[in-house]
Amino acid sequence: MSLGGPQVYFGPTVDVGTRWLDTAIEELDALEEISADERESVRNYLQTLIDNPENRLDEAGNAEFVGTLKSQEAVGIVECAFVRVSSPINYQEGYWVAEVEVEGVPFPVEMHNDIHIDACTGRVTVYGQVRMLGTIIAPVQAGPGEVAEHFSGNMLGMHPNAVYLNGSGEELAEADGTGTWWVDHPIMGPEGYYNWTALISDYSFGGQYTEGYMLEDGVTMFLWAHTEGDELLGFPVDPEAVAKEHYGNSRAPGFETDAITHIVTRWEPANIDPEAGPIDYTSTATSAVVFECRVEPSAFSGLARACPTKGNYLLP
Repeated sequence: MSLGGPQVYFGPTVDVGTRWLDTAIEELDALEEISADERESVRNYLQTLIDNPENRLDEAGNAEFVGTLKSQEAVGIVECAFVRVSSPINYQEGYWVAEVEVEGVPFPVEMHNDIHIDACTGRVTVYGQVRMLGTIIAPVQAGPGEVAEHFSGNMLGMHPNAVYLNGSGEELAEADGTGTWWVDHPIMGPEGYYNWTALISDYSFGGQYTEGYMLEDGVTMFLWAHTEGDELLGFPVDPEAVAKEHYGNSRAPGFETDAITHIVTRWEPANIDPEAGPIDYTSTATSAVVFECRVEPSAFSGLARACPTKGNYLLP
C-alpha cells in the first residue's frame, strides 16, 4: 500500500499532558462519593496544571495538595494524573521515524514507531511499520484468512502481532478500509508477550517470549527476549551459562541534542559462533537505531502529538 511518500503535517498538535489532565477531570466528574467543595477544589487544581505546564513538575506542591484531600478516590485520580504528566518515561511518547538499511531491500527503509505511554499503569505500547519509498513493506497488509506478498517474495498471511489501526483509538481485528495493519508490541505491562519482528519473512521462526521492565535510571526500557531450550540465534548454548544474561532490545531517550531522540539498542551474546572465536555469552550492544520525532497523526489515536523537548518532564 502506498502512502504517497513523506508527508508534512500542518494541522493542530496535542499536548499529551493536557490530554491526561482532561482525562483526570472526566474521572473526577464520574465520582459519586465526594463533597461538592472537594470536587471543585480538585477540578481547579487540575485546571491550574492545564493552564500552567511548569507546575506539572512541582512534586512538593502536588504532595501538599493531595494531603488536603479526604476522598481516597480523588487522591488516586490526582496522584495518577501527576505521574502521567511528569514521569520521565514520557520522553519516549510520540511518533518516531528512523532510516535504516535492510538486507534484501534495494533502498533505505523507514521504520515507523507510534509509541503510547501510560506512566500511571506502566503500560507502553509500540505500533510498528516499515516503509520504503512511501510504501508499507512490513507487516504484510493481510488480515484474517488473507495472504499478501512479502518483500522477500514469500506469500504470507496475517502477521502474528498485527492489529489494524485507523485513528479511532482502538485496535481492530479486521480491516475496514480506513487504516492499515501495524505490528503491535505491548512492550511494558503486567504480562509478557510473544514477539515476531515486523520484517520477518517466515512466521515459523521467531515468536520469542519477551518481557519488558524499567531500568534503574527511570527512563530506559529493556525488552528481555527469553532464551528457550538450548539454542540461541541458531547456535547451541548452555542454558545455565546464559541464565543471568539479558538479550533483547533497550529503548531510551537520547538527550545529546536539543531535539530528543529515541534510541533502540540491540543486545546479543558477544560471540556464540565457535568458528569466530572463543564463546562469550556476555550481553553486548551489537547495533543501535536512532529515531527522530515527527509531528504526525498517530495511527492509533489519530492525534498529532507535540514532540518531547528537554524540561518537559522530571528526571530521576
